[in-house]
Amino acid sequence: MLVRDKKLTVTFFLNQRLKPHVEDNGELSYPIYVQVSYNQKNHQFKVNWDLLFYNYPLENRGAPAYYGYVSEKIFDEVVGLLSTGPQLTFAQGAVVSHRDGLAERLHFLKENISAIVDYEVNQFRDNFRMKGLSSRIDFYLADIMVSLDNHCNTIGCELMRKQVNDIEPTEVLNQPYFFQNYEALRRLGLLNGLSKAEQLDFELYFLVGAFIDSTEERTTNLNWLAGNLKANWAAFCDNNLPENRYLDAIPPHNYFFRHLRLVPPAEVSEFYTARLAAIISEQATRL
Repeated sequence: MLVRDKKLTVTFFLNQRLKPHVEDNGELSYPIYVQVSYNQKNHQFKVNWDLLFYNYPLENRGAPAYYGYVSEKIFDEVVGLLSTGPQLTFAQGAVVSHRDGLAERLHFLKENISAIVDYEVNQFRDNFRMKGLSSRIDFYLADIMVSLDNHCNTIGCELMRKQVNDIEPTEVLNQPYFFQNYEALRRLGLLNGLSKAEQLDFELYFLVGAFIDSTEERTTNLNWLAGNLKANWAAFCDNNLPENRYLDAIPPHNYFFRHLRLVPPAEVSEFYTARLAAIISEQATRL
């Protein structure tokens, strides 16, 4: 039951107090900021452009240093689109204009900020805080694989520290995506030093990757915590774990196949669902 009883507003603005970027046509562009107002408190922060447009096609994003900077003209058009409330959705894989793509993404961000505040107010009641909201929004809207990347990369670094004395782990495990660092661990012959629990976490990583490839649903931390993703993940495990095409996504030199043969699929589903929930919750507590 929703307990939020105070007005929430989410507005976007150009931060013209900052130095503008001069476009090729001479127009000045500024970064887009968000203001969230709730319970007579305001919180302003810059739009996380990379997160907002993660895996999203655009005809023109501009120079990398100026992602999120737009001209007043474009911004006014985007605000106009948001105010009229059109169906700002596009086909999977479609390439859209800078203006339309930005309008769709800001609409997405506004809707999700409301959902995040609702979720946190229901979770924390009077202990809900506006401070740090921007970092928490970044976590909620990140893909669940980001939480798993962080978790498994931490395991990999600790493994290297235990077994390799003369190399700083981050010099070898220097990729943000764990599947790349996994290959480095394999080449170094360090995987045999994993505990069973750590091996199962690595298996979970690759299994979640197979799940994400199989679903069209948003696989964000928010959708796991407050949406349908957890139920869909459990259904995926129940329906597909025995199928080789999903098991093939998991490195075979570990406990997974023996574990699957010994444990009924329903219990496998419950095990991996509980473990994934624990990892996401662990990442959330670090905010």
